[in-house]
Amino acid sequence: MSTGRSENTTLATAPVEPTANSHRVTTDQWTRLTPAELSTVRLLGQGLTNAQIAHDRGVSTRTVECQLRYAYLKLEVAGRSRLTVAAAQHFAQAS
Repeated sequence: MSTGRSENTTLATAPVEPTANSHRVTTDQWTRLTPAELSTVRLLGQGLTNAQIAHDRGVSTRTVECQLRYAYLKLEVAGRSRLTVAAAQHFAQAS
C-alpha cells in the first residue's frame, strides 16, 4: 500500500559535509590564548563550573566569564559545550 510519499534512502548514506557547528580548533588558534585564558579553558575542559574555576584559580567569577568570552572569540567556538569538548580534546592530546 502506497502512502504517496517517495522514500529517499540515499540520504542515510550521503557523506556529511562540515558545518559551522563542526569547527575544529587549530594549533595556531590555541596559541592565541593568554596563559590565564588557557588555564581557565583547561579547567572548563575538566567539567568545572565558573564558580569552581574561579575558586581553583583564586579569581572572581567575573574574571572567569571574561576569560571564557575571549577564548570563544579567539578559538572561534560558539557555546560553552563546544569549548568544553574542544578543550578536553586539546589537553588530552597534549598530555
